[in-house]
Amino acid sequence: MEKCCLLVVTLLIAYCTQGALSFVIRQLTEPVEFAEGVFWDAEKSALFYVDADTGTVYRRNWGAKKSTSTKIPKQSIYSVIPIKGSRDEFIVTAYHDVVKLTWDGRQDTGTVKDLEKVGSFGSVYELNDAKADSAGRVWVGTYQLESSGRYGFKQGGGGLFSLTITNNDKVIIEEKISNLTFPNGVTWSNDDKYFYYTDSTTGTIERRDFDVATGTLGESKIAFDLAEYPEYHGIPNGITVNEDGDLDVAIYNASVVVQVDKDTGKITAKAHYVVPQLTSVAWGGPRHDNFFVGSMKLSEDEEYVEKYPIAGTVFIVSDTNKTGRPSMKVVVR
Repeated sequence: MEKCCLLVVTLLIAYCTQGALSFVIRQLTEPVEFAEGVFWDAEKSALFYVDADTGTVYRRNWGAKKSTSTKIPKQSIYSVIPIKGSRDEFIVTAYHDVVKLTWDGRQDTGTVKDLEKVGSFGSVYELNDAKADSAGRVWVGTYQLESSGRYGFKQGGGGLFSLTITNNDKVIIEEKISNLTFPNGVTWSNDDKYFYYTDSTTGTIERRDFDVATGTLGESKIAFDLAEYPEYHGIPNGITVNEDGDLDVAIYNASVVVQVDKDTGKITAKAHYVVPQLTSVAWGGPRHDNFFVGSMKLSEDEEYVEKYPIAGTVFIVSDTNKTGRPSMKVVVR
């Protein structure tokens, strides 16, 4: 029988779920509009994340009381991934562009260079969440908007691509999966045998056989289907993998992150948050046993902001007694 406890003391939230797990969730950062793309850089001992709506990249050094930031002159950005071997260079998926950001993490200004227009994918595509695999390729989902609104997605109008960044700042683009509507979070199994991606419009996470040497995808199966859990009125969003190989999945609009068994596709644990719109997730911290979760503010909705005053923050989960897949950096070839 599931046992849950919840204690809220200002901004500190402590949970225990299913008796065996205990951990603490607290607010780490000040709220932004749309906290996305959380990335733990072990070498810098810093968390990077973006405000998707304002085109801002943030850095939070471990133990620091404030984040530093720099703004990118793009309509929106969804990910920031450091380049391996570089102190201050990053690849950013920014609206219609793949860009290189050069930023020291201290000043509020950086330099931005467009590497590839999204027109190379299709002139109406927008870039979404992105991560690097163990070989340093960038994997990014794309989508098309209906003319009716900011978050109306064209059925089958998107896809999933891998990007190889070259040492002369070119981008080699390979389409991996087509006819998707809103591909979202991506991750890999710890042994790199499987690739996972979220299809938010179908409410599923698909698993594909994966060859890390070539970046080739193979046979597929549904690893998780949210429709089996009607109590969660949301969509799967950001995903990662813990030390056991099980999936950690943020359920957007449901105030919950769930752990999904890699073999059965069943939810085996969950953690409730004090805001509904959860976005990106990542493991990190000095011992790699902390868990970071982004969230969204929806500031155009005054009632929502009043009800959820810390929406838009990045949360940190400590005392997890687990570790997870590290954030991988871009390798320039």
